[in-house]
Amino acid sequence: MNIIASSKVSKAMPAAASTTVNLDGIDVKGGSFGQDVALGDIDLVVEVPDMILAKLPNTSVLTVKIEESDDDSTYSTLYDVVETFTGATGTATLAGDQIHVGLPRGVKQYVRAVLTTDSNGADMSALTAYAYLAR
Repeated sequence: MNIIASSKVSKAMPAAASTTVNLDGIDVKGGSFGQDVALGDIDLVVEVPDMILAKLPNTSVLTVKIEESDDDSTYSTLYDVVETFTGATGTATLAGDQIHVGLPRGVKQYVRAVLTTDSNGADMSALTAYAYLAR
């Protein structure tokens, strides 16, 4: 897949337990890639970095979902949970992931990734998550 560089957004991961971080919306129908979305040939790629277990402690959960919007202001759920990361005991590193989500025909103008920690989460704000379009 080829990254559409002009679509790349980034944001610090959640800074505390029970926190939600909304990455910026990406205009999927603008630019040279709008036609590809109409044909269903574009993916939203979400990159979650590796996390030391101090950032995602035992039994803590980080979820990733995808939202869509007509106006980049009011969002609704497109895909509820596309990935779940669960912490474990010890001091090892929990592998991150590059999540590819096919955008359906008829998707709204903007899409974004949403990262949420549960009540056991820790400060992950030193880490950065990315989202971008790829074909």
